[in-house]
Amino acid sequence: MTLHWQLIVLVTLGGVLCSVAEMNTENDDPTAQSHMKSSTLDVFVLPHAHCDVGWLKTVEGYFNDQVSDILTTVTNALDANASRRFIWSEIKWLQMWWPNQTDAMRAKMRRIVRSGQLEFVGAGWSQNDEVTPTYFDIIDNQVTGHEYLRKIGLQDECPIKGRCVRFGWQIDMFAGFSGATPTLWALAGFDGMFSRWEGTPEQRAVFAREKAFEYLWDASASLTPNRSRIWNHIINGIYVRVVGWAGMLHNLFYSHRGADTEIAVIVVLSLLRCGYRER
Repeated sequence: MTLHWQLIVLVTLGGVLCSVAEMNTENDDPTAQSHMKSSTLDVFVLPHAHCDVGWLKTVEGYFNDQVSDILTTVTNALDANASRRFIWSEIKWLQMWWPNQTDAMRAKMRRIVRSGQLEFVGAGWSQNDEVTPTYFDIIDNQVTGHEYLRKIGLQDECPIKGRCVRFGWQIDMFAGFSGATPTLWALAGFDGMFSRWEGTPEQRAVFAREKAFEYLWDASASLTPNRSRIWNHIINGIYVRVVGWAGMLHNLFYSHRGADTEIAVIVVLSLLRCGYRER
């Protein structure tokens, strides 16, 4: 089955499941409905693309094969529908994409940044490694990305003036965590940060049992908490966390690379609009 038809089946399945969920809700008695409302689990979906600035391919190889199309597709899709949202991290890709765009395409990106549909997170030149860089390197990486946003005028388009980048995004840090990145982001005034799980199965079991995937991180051993403390959310997975039947569907499409992968992941995540409900 081609990816095109797989996506059609996926969307159809999602519609059926949503319809069944709505029918079940309508048929519930008032007591059950009241209990369901009180125990509804809020689900926050963060559509994003994970684009390494060089790994199995060169930077140019990734850009030409995948990232350029992803940026163009996202810009067009968000501009066409004001309810859509997306976040972007690595500014190196924007530096390669922006000079080749028409005035019309640049205007589209300005609009979606101004409306808050496209939000920059982290916004370093890349997502910095956590093991080898010094804090000078981490700062340079961040400043280079933020400076490019200022240079092309997108920083001034952000809805909250002076606070274009409010969250850190460190979901591919390699080989564990250091205290340098969260400390620097706390000192920079970020509201919080996102990272991916890195640890042993035993540690994961403890985090799950204690519901500890969100916490206030006092990352510095020398600075006081009011200067270095930052809220952190750990994605309990790798780059995405989709559970149950939606997770199985995500794994089904993971072998498809390029822009189609991003479309498939977004479609899978869109099925979560039904919501998870606890009883």
